[in-house]
Amino acid sequence: MAAVLAWIVAVERHQPRAGRPSPLDFPAAISRRALEWAEWLATRAGTRLLLNVNAAPGSPEHQRVQALQAQVLNPADAHRADARALHDAVDEIVRLPAADKDILLVLWIGHGVMSNRQRLLLNEDSRDAGNLRTWDLDSLLHRLRSKGVPMLQLGVIDSCAQYLSQAPGFETLQALGEPAQPSQYFYFAATAAGVVAGDRLATATA
Repeated sequence: MAAVLAWIVAVERHQPRAGRPSPLDFPAAISRRALEWAEWLATRAGTRLLLNVNAAPGSPEHQRVQALQAQVLNPADAHRADARALHDAVDEIVRLPAADKDILLVLWIGHGVMSNRQRLLLNEDSRDAGNLRTWDLDSLLHRLRSKGVPMLQLGVIDSCAQYLSQAPGFETLQALGEPAQPSQYFYFAATAAGVVAGDRLATATA
């Protein structure tokens, strides 16, 4: 049986502004959709989980994250989706022994934007439209194709891709050397470039 490593990310909340919720937060089933996958994967033999789902404290989804903490590789960070927690998850993907990760599954759900032909994914450190903190998607995928990462990967990036005229703050991840054997990577974007998820998102990131 193939050993599966699954990394589930849901960026539902962002940094509050002046004691109020971030305007980037909007009512959508971001955490709920991610947790449906995580809970199903947790029941599958031979599957190990990394979880970064920042559901609202006290919500049913937050309680579901807590219920999964004993079953994930990063229990202390399971409820976080800030840059540090995400970096730690990527590092864990690299560190995990090869015998425990024949296949890598990735699901990332949250906000996304486009700037200068770069697709950028917002993380929890973003505060508002003028203070976005993002990861460059291409560099993330290159990092996940580094030496020591599973050679077979399946992933879905479920984020919008609204164009921004000014580039927000973004981080480029560094690859860690080329893989030593032939590999297969299949990543799918849920939206085309320029597409937004709804009016609330368009307003928040305009």
